Amino acid sequence: MKGKGEHILVVTLILGAVLFSFGCSSDSNSDALLDPVSQQDISGVWLGYIGSTFSVGIITTDDGEEFSSLFIGQDKNENYNLFISDEDDLLVQNADSYIFTGGLDAFFWDTGVVEDYSTLAPLSMYVWTPGATHQVMGLGLPAGAYQYDESGETGIFAFVYNTTYNKVLPNVNNMSGQWRMENVFVGGNTLVLTIEPNAASTQETTISGEDSRSNTFHGTVVVHYSPVEATPRNVYDISLELNDSQLLTGLATYISETHTSGIDVSAKTLAIGAISADGLYMLGGLAIQE
Repeated sequence: MKGKGEHILVVTLILGAVLFSFGCSSDSNSDALLDPVSQQDISGVWLGYIGSTFSVGIITTDDGEEFSSLFIGQDKNENYNLFISDEDDLLVQNADSYIFTGGLDAFFWDTGVVEDYSTLAPLSMYVWTPGATHQVMGLGLPAGAYQYDESGETGIFAFVYNTTYNKVLPNVNNMSGQWRMENVFVGGNTLVLTIEPNAASTQETTISGEDSRSNTFHGTVVVHYSPVEATPRNVYDISLELNDSQLLTGLATYISETHTSGIDVSAKTLAIGAISADGLYMLGGLAIQE
């Protein structure tokens, strides 16, 4: 595995050759990156791209210094995958800089085996990105980038902060109803997830689902709290049991119809990502409310 110094050298060369922007290279959102260096808070929900893969990023923190990330990706062929923080290399802000660095593991479904929702061995990547509190990551100059350890593949890492209910307390009932996800695990497979309304609580509820292959899911949705957040954001802890045998845990969020900074989400969307403790099974994707 390459050391951080080697990664930064390669990424710097990429950034010198590539300018990536959602049409906002002169956007005032980048102004914060020109201010004297201060601690930036990148926790919350983000919309953008890892290479050509559209992704919804859910970032949490327990101490305000290390940030754990879950990116739910959908590529141009409508295949889903998850990018999950390496627990030994969380995203951190570099000293005297607004640059964040850290490691992600990319998980893809193994569609060539009998077991549904099983995964291939994860691919490791290194991320280098500027970040501004609740504004942008990797936009403008310098741009953000990633590099896969195994193949050396590099690309752009760029996100805008999603403000869906940013100033409203999270409420599981805002996610209630049926959500349809297409081409799950294999092409043509449809999964319908049902999140039950809870008249007695805004903090937790139940979730269940079944796909076209008779796989079943059931579990819970709970508002996510962090010790350093005075007010929780639109982030939810997910626990799902696959076929009454595999426990998957992770995070979820929902985003309203969004058209900003080159990001177009045409309808209210549920983003969900959950994986087994051993990393052998996962559920991840974007679902539209029925």
